[in-house]
Amino acid sequence: MTTSKDRELSDGEWMALASPSVIAAAVVVLVGFVVLYDGWRVTQGRSLVGRLGRLSGGGFAWQADTGRELIRNGSQLATLGVMMALPWILFERSGTPIWWLLLFDGLLALHCIWLVLPKRYAITRTHLFVDGFEHAWESLRWAGWKGGERIVLQRRGWWLFAPLPLGGHPDDLVEVAARLEALFDGDWDEFCAELGLDEYLSGDGVCVVEWPERSHDAYPVERVEIRLEHIDETTRKLTLTSAAQRFDAVFQAAKSAATAG
Repeated sequence: MTTSKDRELSDGEWMALASPSVIAAAVVVLVGFVVLYDGWRVTQGRSLVGRLGRLSGGGFAWQADTGRELIRNGSQLATLGVMMALPWILFERSGTPIWWLLLFDGLLALHCIWLVLPKRYAITRTHLFVDGFEHAWESLRWAGWKGGERIVLQRRGWWLFAPLPLGGHPDDLVEVAARLEALFDGDWDEFCAELGLDEYLSGDGVCVVEWPERSHDAYPVERVEIRLEHIDETTRKLTLTSAAQRFDAVFQAAKSAATAG
């Protein structure tokens, strides 16, 4: 049997649970867990992305310094600033002990530090590596990139409430955008094939391509085209052409050598 005194005690217990100190403690514990976990994940970024530049399979890894991270996370830093200031506006009315507010702001300030630390990123055929996390492409959306100093993706199911920005030097972001376009258009294999050809053409030394007409538009303007014709059983005709004047001296030397021979 429940007495009136028992009911008053239960009401008092509920009031104690809803006191400003209890609510503040719950918020600080939750925020502390999120901030510390995110910070730990940020420290894992270097181990997840062990090297920079072009990766096997068409991937690409890059890094952003503190300045790039400030640009990347500017809106989030502004939001955290508002969150740090808001409790002080309600401080006197809520009756929350001041040290809870100091702990709360200290944790958010620590999170701001995580946001501006230099970071490494990587994009592969299956995953995006950012902030120490791995994101499968099935969980992300991309609406394109029109230039600038960051690329913004969206997490599926979160509408506009959970953007995933990528920071970095514009030259790196060009590489990233090309891969994102290939991924979301379903052209990754074709992109990798063209990328492999580009690596050969831009490398050191001389690159010789047989049957170049199959990918004629992929070659640089400054190139030498060699045409070999069969005249008879003992004679061949070799024709060298180029739109680049810097090869004129090479052609003249080759002509002189052929005449002397």
